[in-house]
Amino acid sequence: MIVLDYHLTVPTEVTPFSLFPFACVHADSEGHVASQWQAFLREVQQTKHCVAMGLGDYYDWLRTHAREFLTEYKADGMGKDRQHSFTELHRWRRKRAKDFTKELWPIRDKLAFLSLGNHHHIFPDGTNDVQEMCRELECQYGGHGGFLRLYVSSPKRSAHIVLNILYHHGERIGGGSTMGGDINAMIKKSEGWEFDILMLAHNHKKHGSHSPIIGVPKRGRGKLVEIPKAYVRAGCFVRGYVEGCVTYAEATGLMNPTAIGNVRVDVIPNKKDHHTLEYTFKTYY
Repeated sequence: MIVLDYHLTVPTEVTPFSLFPFACVHADSEGHVASQWQAFLREVQQTKHCVAMGLGDYYDWLRTHAREFLTEYKADGMGKDRQHSFTELHRWRRKRAKDFTKELWPIRDKLAFLSLGNHHHIFPDGTNDVQEMCRELECQYGGHGGFLRLYVSSPKRSAHIVLNILYHHGERIGGGSTMGGDINAMIKKSEGWEFDILMLAHNHKKHGSHSPIIGVPKRGRGKLVEIPKAYVRAGCFVRGYVEGCVTYAEATGLMNPTAIGNVRVDVIPNKKDHHTLEYTFKTYY
């Protein structure tokens, strides 16, 4: 598991800031909604104090089992001619990674990390196309999942807010077809983890919810404080059903239509006590 740090500078200790998790773009899929994806990129670009986080599946490409199937071909690089059967395939995937990098380029200064989903490509040296994009963008690589420690400070001051964000693409973390079941599954799965915000994707649902806990400060006057915890499912940019095309959602048994768009989390410090935070969720279609 990876632990990343990211620093965000805001004008004052009570300046609100925004978080933009995104995932499941599936840019090469027939159902990819390019207009909504471009609207998301513009929203991030135009928002002054914000952080964007990639949670995987930027292309459809190959699922886990398909990648495993390719590795079963043991004759590659063997024999008299040392034929490398997948050279052109690897070259093509590097090009597609560069193409997607160009789309993310306008928001590169707001990008905390890109992590893996369950659709990516692995090169012969063991690296993958998401790492390739991270190198181009000069952003952090998030691996399969981990923690992001987000430090928020005003100029020339130490951090006045530190958020621990637990992130993962979200495979095997879901609660069936209903939103309530999904939220319950997220809460139950994360019971053993200490965090402020949990961010997942994968099932193409889109929602944000609160589940605050009550505690007392470790220092200062003894008082009850409400500590907010937030749970986010990041949405997607691909339709589950496309006219004239049999999609994965249709072929696997009439799955629910996807929730197109993204979730924006606005974090609002309390003006009397800037260590007390409020989360508001906005969904975009």
